[in-house]
Amino acid sequence: MTTARGHDEQHRLTAVRGLAALSLDAVSSVAYGPEAILVVLVAAGAAGLHYSLPITGAIIILLGALVVSYRQVVAASPSSGGAYAVAKAHLGTMASLIAAGSLIVDYVLNAAVGVSAGVAALTSAGGAQRPGP
Repeated sequence: MTTARGHDEQHRLTAVRGLAALSLDAVSSVAYGPEAILVVLVAAGAAGLHYSLPITGAIIILLGALVVSYRQVVAASPSSGGAYAVAKAHLGTMASLIAAGSLIVDYVLNAAVGVSAGVAALTSAGGAQRPGP
């Protein structure tokens, strides 16, 4: 029979396992988003590329705000879980449902972005292999 403490220890993530399980969101935000922005700016020409530095600065500021926000949530509720649990405990049911819905949309869009980036990479690699006319 497993004790409550043994059960908790069994479900804890190490830093390496946590990064492997939870880093897709961060990787897609940091890699795919700016890449998509730059593709649009390159298509707009030289005038569009002029905006790449301010947009990069805005992304860095948003990522910094995200880190500060995560640190505050973890400091305030170190064992209460994710956005849903924290919102339910401190803001009520409606806020927790909004947080849960946002997380679901985020995960679905993450999968869509990952699949479309993979298809684009395969298509690009396949196009480089074809002989010319």
